[in-house]
Amino acid sequence: MMDLKTADKTENSPEQKGIAKPTWYFCAFQALVVVVCVVLGLEFLFSLGHIGEAEYLKPDPVLGFSPMPNKHVTKADEGLGQAQYNKYALPEPERSLNKPANTYRIVVIGDSFVEALQVERKENFCYLLEEALNKNYPTTHFEVMNFGVAGYNLGQMYLRLKQSGFQFQPDMVLLPVRCDTTFVLQPTPAIGLTTARPYFFAAGDKLLTDYTVYNTWLKTSSGKRTQLTGWLREHSRIWGVVSLAAQQLIIWYQGIGTNGWGATVTNKKTAFAESSSSCTAPPPKATGPKTFMIGNTEVSSDDYYSARDKGIRYFWPIADGIITAIKKECDQNKCKLVIVQLPGAGGSSNPLETEMLGKTAARLGVPFEDNTAGLAKEPASKLYYQIHFTPAGHKLYTEQITPFVLQNVRDDLEKRKGLDPT
Repeated sequence: MMDLKTADKTENSPEQKGIAKPTWYFCAFQALVVVVCVVLGLEFLFSLGHIGEAEYLKPDPVLGFSPMPNKHVTKADEGLGQAQYNKYALPEPERSLNKPANTYRIVVIGDSFVEALQVERKENFCYLLEEALNKNYPTTHFEVMNFGVAGYNLGQMYLRLKQSGFQFQPDMVLLPVRCDTTFVLQPTPAIGLTTARPYFFAAGDKLLTDYTVYNTWLKTSSGKRTQLTGWLREHSRIWGVVSLAAQQLIIWYQGIGTNGWGATVTNKKTAFAESSSSCTAPPPKATGPKTFMIGNTEVSSDDYYSARDKGIRYFWPIADGIITAIKKECDQNKCKLVIVQLPGAGGSSNPLETEMLGKTAARLGVPFEDNTAGLAKEPASKLYYQIHFTPAGHKLYTEQITPFVLQNVRDDLEKRKGLDPT
């Protein structure tokens, strides 16, 4: 009979069998493989659920910031919208630079109201306008191209038009100017990527571009972090989730709400400045001046409107200079400029700014239409989320501007054929 102890001794240890113990770097390699598999798995799952796709803007030395090309974007802060950006960084299907025969192209420049990431592309007024024009003018194929970027001021729209808009050989440039567009022409310190804008100054008939705010922001911790994480921001949905969570945590910690524009009062003097309120104007006064809060400061409606109008008159020469530059570029590229008025955030109006815009358009001989009154007939809750258009808002705005755009298209086509538009 074999002794149990003897039997134990007959079994060889790993060393006796010639099997080496795993080295530390082999263990590290195994851990790395596991991490990579987990990351790729999460990226795949997030892609199926369109999670972590909110980041889509990158620093741009000319524009301040611009969309990433070939990027799928899902936004859920107002409404729920998705967009696939093409290789030219437009929320559009791929379009050739060379314009197809018998095609009339309209380039629409603007801010987030034009970009419209709060709704699906087929609910955006650019898409709906393209459909309406093709239906009403079947002898010509229309392409309406969306060049809107959230946070752009009027000067950035001009630069983007010069940089990439004209390469598509547009026949018309449609400029929807949003109420309160004057306010973002005021230089302010950058607190993030979308406020690191170039700013503009009118010097006689010249338009000067100033990148001081942008260049200063690049040297801040926020700017350096944005540059260093550029690849992750563009390609990683996990990073998108982490980044969004970090932003929300910072906002909660600092108690920062949605930034808007308005008036602030310091030492009993009204100043035209950024505030933590919406840019929607307060309700008109009835029997006497009403008071309302901007941030933690109580102001009267008289203070508000006085400060707002003073700011508009002060900064309008810059807006006028930018629109003049856009008109000059359109003339050089043999395309027609048309201006329409959009409401401000949440449907707010700005009568003085609309008046100034109309005067600039008249001086330049640019067709102009104010659509704010027509939109004001419908309840704001139907047409807007907090700030931007709902699908119903886009639909109604399309109905408002289509006859005006269509008439200008007809005039343009007939003028080119040497016919009398009448």
